[in-house]
Amino acid sequence: MKIRQGFLSPICFALLVFNFLFYCTLYSNNDPSKESNIRVEKVQEKLEEFKLLFEASLLDSAYQLGEQIISEAKMYGLSDMQVQAQYQQARLYNRQNHFKKSDSLLYASLSYDLDDDMSFDIWLLIYNNAMRMGEFDSGKKALAEAKQFIRDSSGVNMVRYRYSLADYYSMALQDHNEVLNLLLLAKKEAPPDTDYKILFNINYQLGALYAGIAVYDQAIKVGEENEALAVKHQNHYLQLFGIFTQLSAYEELNNHDKIRSLVQRAEKVRKEHGVSTAFDYLYFLQGNSYLQQGKLDSAFYYFDLGEKIGVERNSKLELSRNYLGKSQVYYERGEYSLAMEYAEKANDIKPSKVRGLDEMFWRISATNGDYRSAYNGAIKSLEEVNEEIDSDDKYEIISKLLNDKMSIEKEQQRLQNKEKERKDELFLMQILGVALILFLIFIAVIQINNRTKLEKLNESLTKRNEALKNFSYISSHDLKEPVRNIISFSELLEQSLEESTDKTKELEFASIIKNSSKTLLEIVRSLKIFSETAFDEEIQLEVFAVDEVFDDISRNMQQLISSKNALVSFFNPERIELMNFSRPMLYLLLQNLIQNALKYNDSEQPKVQVSISTKLANYIFKVTDNGTGIESGKLEYIFKPFKTLQSKSLSQSSGLGLSICKNILDRFDGKIWVESIVGQGSNFYFTIPKTLKNA
Repeated sequence: MKIRQGFLSPICFALLVFNFLFYCTLYSNNDPSKESNIRVEKVQEKLEEFKLLFEASLLDSAYQLGEQIISEAKMYGLSDMQVQAQYQQARLYNRQNHFKKSDSLLYASLSYDLDDDMSFDIWLLIYNNAMRMGEFDSGKKALAEAKQFIRDSSGVNMVRYRYSLADYYSMALQDHNEVLNLLLLAKKEAPPDTDYKILFNINYQLGALYAGIAVYDQAIKVGEENEALAVKHQNHYLQLFGIFTQLSAYEELNNHDKIRSLVQRAEKVRKEHGVSTAFDYLYFLQGNSYLQQGKLDSAFYYFDLGEKIGVERNSKLELSRNYLGKSQVYYERGEYSLAMEYAEKANDIKPSKVRGLDEMFWRISATNGDYRSAYNGAIKSLEEVNEEIDSDDKYEIISKLLNDKMSIEKEQQRLQNKEKERKDELFLMQILGVALILFLIFIAVIQINNRTKLEKLNESLTKRNEALKNFSYISSHDLKEPVRNIISFSELLEQSLEESTDKTKELEFASIIKNSSKTLLEIVRSLKIFSETAFDEEIQLEVFAVDEVFDDISRNMQQLISSKNALVSFFNPERIELMNFSRPMLYLLLQNLIQNALKYNDSEQPKVQVSISTKLANYIFKVTDNGTGIESGKLEYIFKPFKTLQSKSLSQSSGLGLSICKNILDRFDGKIWVESIVGQGSNFYFTIPKTLKNA
């Protein structure tokens, strides 16, 4: 059969075109590059979903999705996606306090060919893991590695590096000046597009720093700013940290109402948004607040909640703190065996040093009659206090001055006693010099004939020695606050004057320096009076007219009374004319109480009434005011040295006025106490025995 040539050609051409289109379509549907792009897009979408789950604190769901992403990225050979997924999963482990697991993923990611930003992120997270594990040397090395990958000195990564470096200086070196400089520089140079979380972290560290130098009003302000920032971006996890910053400051101020309000706010955040972190620490603060108020059942309830959460989080420090809190509650209830059981639980965890744990042990031992253990525990606590003092140059200076004063007083008393009986040896001591002084003093003490006088002297020296050892720590602690403020803000003022034309910040720094200086001056003045009333050998008694003392106070305090538009009155209904006491000491007692009554009084016309009466063998003085009043939990607290109702940086008070009053009255078997209603005023009472001998 013959086929026509003209017919065959079109058929063959059509078949060729069909085959070409078929294979083009087949090749298009199996294009490897297109399929790879689709896989990358799917993995990227899952990564974004992971981040949303992480931000919402849905950590279990985020973990499962993260494992799936890592597995798929490995299967398809998407190394960049795998590194990103491993980094996000490492962040999740960090949030859950699984720092070793986090490090394992991060170090595995470093084996890939990474860009600078990814390398920086990984090393910075390794640094964070190390610091939270307390491995400061490893943290320092990781921070140095991260710095190598910063390419823009004015970019966001430089800001992140600076606030991380500030974190290192704070935790590892306690160099507050350098921390403050780094944080302020990071905040100042942060680009406009800086992520709000970075600004939050800077503010968070500033809050911790302000609390560390006892500028609590600034710490509270920064905490409030951070809470508002977190709420604005609907990040309720960070909102809790803003609340924690405020809580830490209010704890130092013993503001129990604010503590309760903030705890309730944090619980509301957890209930409404399902986020929770560090609630074991939060409940410890609430429990401690109730413990200070004497509300033992409420304190135990919150310590118990903190214990349960501490077990869940495996947070050794917070678990130990809550165990200690329960031990203190049991001790106050008189259940000493349970108190010891929970103190031992706190100790067995072996966390970082928990303040008050050693004291709890020796208090229980003393109560149980184990005085040897109590003595050893007290000595250990004293040694730890001395170590804390030695760790700070300013503590060393103040402690040395006070101890030198004690040594000088002791030496003077010995020399005075020796001069009476060994005048010939004094001349010899001057010739032989300092090398023989201690030896001759020893010989003189041995040869003293008046044994009664020597025993009295030794007893006096022992009391002074013990008092000054305790006094050294207390006074150095309270002098540290204004001194450190003056140093820190003077340096800031100097630096700011060189760099800025806007004087607003300089005026703020100058105000802080001025207030701190006034506080320091008041503390030094009161220290002199406090030491004199506590340690002077004799206070001379005399018979004097009571009304004359009242008249002197009215006249000498007239300027203060007029400036406050106050009304101060004196009542002597029994017409007591004369009394046997130290006139200067009575003047000092009434002056301190009247000054306090005027200082803590916000009424338009402060009113203070002083009255005297007798009851049995005592004179009773009463000082009544219409001031702000005192919370019931602080009626005894205010008579302790350096304790005030407000921060010293705010009230510019030494905190010694009422302690001076108590010292004076203790020497004469007198008593002082206060009755008060918040918002209505206070009644201060003190008694003086009618029959006295020189103290």
